[in-house]
Amino acid sequence: MAWIILGLTVIAVGLVHVRRQEAVLLHALQRSQSHHASLRRDIWDRHVEIGRLTTPEHIRHRSAVMALEMTYSEPRVSSAPPAE
Repeated sequence: MAWIILGLTVIAVGLVHVRRQEAVLLHALQRSQSHHASLRRDIWDRHVEIGRLTTPEHIRHRSAVMALEMTYSEPRVSSAPPAE
């Protein structure tokens, strides 16, 4: 009879240990997912900022502030045959 009680006690302690480890791992997963979502928001904000900075209006404004002359030229076309 004592062996049965001892066996059940070992099983119960083992289950408690497994459940505790599961809770710790789920908490770590939740933290990781939360951090991932935060990083995705940061990346999105940077994409929006890059889009804003590369608009023609903003480029014209920055060139005026920096006193740069913007010149437009025709693209150069090479008359050399393509390399093989």
